[in-house]
Amino acid sequence: MKAYIFAVMFAVVSCQAQLKTFDNIIPVDDTFSKNMYPTSAQSRNYRLAADFSKKRAGKALIVIQGYDIVFEEYHNGHAAEVPLHIWSGTKGFTGAMGMCAVNEGLVSLDDKIADTIPEFKKDPRKAKITMRHLMNFTSGLKIKFGLTKDMMKEEQTIPDVYHEAIQLPATKKPGTHFVYGGTHHHVLGAFLQKKLKEDPISYMQRKIFNPIGFRYSGWYRDSQGNPALPFGCWTTAREWAKFGILMRDDGKWKGKQVIPQGVLKQCTIPTPVMPVFGFGFWLNQEVPAKYRKDLGFFFQMRTNSLFGPAIYPRGPKDLFVAAGHLGNRCYVIPSKNLVIVRLGSKNYGDFDTKFLKRILDGRIF
Repeated sequence: MKAYIFAVMFAVVSCQAQLKTFDNIIPVDDTFSKNMYPTSAQSRNYRLAADFSKKRAGKALIVIQGYDIVFEEYHNGHAAEVPLHIWSGTKGFTGAMGMCAVNEGLVSLDDKIADTIPEFKKDPRKAKITMRHLMNFTSGLKIKFGLTKDMMKEEQTIPDVYHEAIQLPATKKPGTHFVYGGTHHHVLGAFLQKKLKEDPISYMQRKIFNPIGFRYSGWYRDSQGNPALPFGCWTTAREWAKFGILMRDDGKWKGKQVIPQGVLKQCTIPTPVMPVFGFGFWLNQEVPAKYRKDLGFFFQMRTNSLFGPAIYPRGPKDLFVAAGHLGNRCYVIPSKNLVIVRLGSKNYGDFDTKFLKRILDGRIF
């Protein structure tokens, strides 16, 4: 397993020289107030976490309580206005979009994908895959990491990544195994394009981004224009924090319920076979025994907490996170009225546990 993870990471990193970038400036707006005077204990915790993040190739750290910025720093040459690729942090947007479509009655979590994508009818396993299975990564479909690499290249070798994902076989019975990877969301994208009768990002823009003033600088797409729903977004720490607040406050933005109450909370309901994952978010739940020897599903969320709550054993039960490659994180803690965004540029083992023990508890050991 270690050799496999290393091979995948090397493949992703090796393609970075060919990546198209979307680092055009996103000007800082007036969404947040600055209240940089937390208690002395909080101030010490934030300092510990910021120093830790900086030493581990961190680019940004912002802590928001309510709508106040209580801590904000940029490191290693980064600036507030410069977007970064948040990689699989994008999956949180996709989960929220899916639940908005369900709420509007445009789709159902129990919709069989084969009823919309006829190719799935040819395989008895694929014929049973539902939208829910794609949302919580239990579809049983083969994971092909080459699809991730391909959508980020300037010169793509797979012209239609959605079509390529649809052709992949189901290796497990749907709903019985959790396997982390982008294939699920590529197929979900193809399904939603047909059901929504519009581009998924266009729908996301209207239903989620516009109401909160969220801005992104670019989104990876293949040569057919299909958006990368598992990993495509480029944005800034402040912008990502806006989405974190929407999730924290269950669809409310500045006192107004812009997404009906309870819709987004469904993204943080534990998946039965993998309670540490919901619809695009990692949850502070315990890892099932059968997965404890397999670190593969923690490819994005680096942790050694395989016993007890997975993100941070001492952390609140309602802690959840949108987690991306290179240490990009949007932590949400409703019980503490907190959103913490950290942008990074390199992966480190068990980063989340070490980072959160500093920022929440002021502990370094």
